[in-house]
Amino acid sequence: MLEVFKSIFLLGLLLAVVADALQTIIQGGRIISGVFAVAYAAVAAAGCLIVALIIFLVGRGSETTLVRLELTGWLQDAGISTAIGVAFAIVTWVPFQWMQTVAPYLDQGLIILITLFFVPHYVRSLIASGRELLLAAPKPGVRQAIQNVVSDAAAGFGYQDAETWVVATAGKLIVDISLVVEDDTLSMRHMTEVRSDISAAVQRSAAELGADATSWISFESQDSRTE
Repeated sequence: MLEVFKSIFLLGLLLAVVADALQTIIQGGRIISGVFAVAYAAVAAAGCLIVALIIFLVGRGSETTLVRLELTGWLQDAGISTAIGVAFAIVTWVPFQWMQTVAPYLDQGLIILITLFFVPHYVRSLIASGRELLLAAPKPGVRQAIQNVVSDAAAGFGYQDAETWVVATAGKLIVDISLVVEDDTLSMRHMTEVRSDISAAVQRSAAELGADATSWISFESQDSRTE
């Protein structure tokens, strides 16, 4: 529910920014100091690159989806800031009259382009959040990936019949696992070890898929299933 409202709010905010920029352009635009804009863009780009470098160094060796997405996001921000700086530099220092004609509209034009660049992302986020809210269904491929991980981890303890249910809610995966046992004589130590190993495997798989997961593991005797 929270993700749906968040996506709707951000989409509305982006559309409001576009509307304000269009209104400013219609009213004749506004002049922005080219030197200030270039300096600001340079500082922003440098900051993004520094953060990206830190993420790369800290996350080196852990090739997870979350790290890659975070690194890609900061590199994109650095690229956008660089492009803005270059655009203002050209308008400010290239001695062509038509450049001066464009200058009052450059700031708002770039705002519109950048905003529209992010709109599809939030539309996809809204669709995914709505699907989770209505169907409690994970993203395509996630359920099968988690089921495969559970089956492999359970097989390591000799369990060949593991039933797995995956539900997505509030951006988190809830994984319910039922393991069928031959009898009811399992030790507490064995069950704790099985739960710990399978839960860790599920959590690692979820992290690689860009999600967080909570596992619930139960043991069901063969006799109780046949009754």
